[in-house]
Amino acid sequence: MVEMWIDEDYIRNLPRLLRTAESRIRISLYSVVLTGKSLKKSSSLLIDQLSNLSNHGIECLVLFNMVAKGGYLKAQNQKAIAQLRRYGVQTRKLVGSRINHAKFVVIDNKAAIVGSHNWTQCSLRRNSEVSMLTDDPAAVKQLADNFDHLWKNSVKLKAEAGFPVSKEAQ
Repeated sequence: MVEMWIDEDYIRNLPRLLRTAESRIRISLYSVVLTGKSLKKSSSLLIDQLSNLSNHGIECLVLFNMVAKGGYLKAQNQKAIAQLRRYGVQTRKLVGSRINHAKFVVIDNKAAIVGSHNWTQCSLRRNSEVSMLTDDPAAVKQLADNFDHLWKNSVKLKAEAGFPVSKEAQ
C-alpha cells in the first residue's frame, strides 16, 4: 500500500496512524514549532499524542535537528523537546556538521511516512507539502535501519531544562 498525503492530509491522518503503534515509534524531524494559531490542530496535537503513547508503554524516539554552526538547538525545537522529555519520550541530536533535514516516521517496523512535512503550523496548514505512507516491508526496513544508524551516531540531549540557544533565537 502507498498513500500520498498532500497538505492537511498529514495532520488528519498521522494521529490515527500513531494510535496503531504497539511497541515503537521512530521519528526524524527538522523543525517543530509549538506556537501559533489552532494549536490543537497542529504540532501540539502530535506532541501530545506522542507523550500519551509514551505514558502507555510505547517506546517513542525522536531525532531532532541542530543549528550546525555551534551545535545549538533550534529555539522552537526546545519547547517540544522539553515537553516530550517530561513524558519519557527519548530525544537525541545528530553530532558533527550533518544537518538532520529528514522528515519521517516509522511505526512498529510495519508502516512509514516520509516526505516534506515539518511539525509546524506553516507546514501542516499553509505550505504545499507532500508525504508518502507505505507499508512496503523493504521500504519500511530501509527507513528503520536509517533511523537506527542515525540514532546510534547521535547524542542524548542534556537532561537539564536550559538548552543552549543560537544567537539568532535570543
